[in-house]
Amino acid sequence: MVIGRFPLGKIVVFGMKRASSPFTKLLLHVGKHYPVFRRTVIHPPGQLYHVMETRSKMRMLHLPQPRKIPPLTDVQATRMGANILGEFFVMIIGLSIIFFEVSRQMRKDKKLHDDHTEKRRILDERLAKIDSDVERQEKEIAWLKKNLHVEGIGKDFCEKKED
Repeated sequence: MVIGRFPLGKIVVFGMKRASSPFTKLLLHVGKHYPVFRRTVIHPPGQLYHVMETRSKMRMLHLPQPRKIPPLTDVQATRMGANILGEFFVMIIGLSIIFFEVSRQMRKDKKLHDDHTEKRRILDERLAKIDSDVERQEKEIAWLKKNLHVEGIGKDFCEKKED
């Protein structure tokens, strides 16, 4: 098993198994004292798991599939169903934590993206203003050169600058 090489992975798996233990014990207690709950909620997952496990084992061993698989006893089905529901409970908690973290990270990334977009917009506005200022100044320079040449005042000045 790959997780065996990572001590942190072992700790997480062990912690998840320990976290499902109280919920499993609660389901066993409720199943013992409330037969309707036991028959409707706890037994079906246990029996379904038993059928799927038996069929997959028969398939792996290349044996013929039985038409009807004998059901588990009440105690076995209750224990199996409580274990499966306990693991399912822990899985739901883990998935909700992952969903929360992903959504939090997405909000953070969206905010960062919006900040970058706003900064980019501001820079684009500044660049557009600078471009318009440069165009205006070029027109003014051209107008000044034209007027200086027309009056003859700066003819020598403009020629010296162009060299």
